[in-house]
Amino acid sequence: MEAGVTVRERRDDDATALVTLLAETHERDGYPVRASRVAWSWLADGVQDAWVAVLDGQVVGHVCLVPERDGLFLARFFVAVAARRSGAGAALLDTVEGWADRHGRDLRLDVLDHNVAARRLYARRGWQHVGSEPAAWLGGAGPWPLAHDYRRPAS
Repeated sequence: MEAGVTVRERRDDDATALVTLLAETHERDGYPVRASRVAWSWLADGVQDAWVAVLDGQVVGHVCLVPERDGLFLARFFVAVAARRSGAGAALLDTVEGWADRHGRDLRLDVLDHNVAARRLYARRGWQHVGSEPAAWLGGAGPWPLAHDYRRPAS
């Protein structure tokens, strides 16, 4: 973990900072895809566990786990534009992967095709690409971007 970056469990009083960061991420990167998801309810609903990265006293990133019938889905993972390359993203991934390993849980995530940097990151960290399909879960009539499914078995 880089100096100055810490990770802690997310708290309700992080809501304002996280929604602000999420709005910036949506504007720059198109994540989340739907603007209606730039809301605390999207970050908090259905979440099992969640963490934030803090840099110089400011919340700069977020990741959470959402239960699925076959395991846990790593979701709502983002880092503030100004904090990229600070180690915040790696620290969040270290935290969630460590949690999964301690609890003997496999993880899954989806990455849209345009997010090449994220796909490279997961591959470097040992996540296995197990398939790709159109992201019909986005709704509407399509055409949908390709979504890549990655899995990380607990070690």
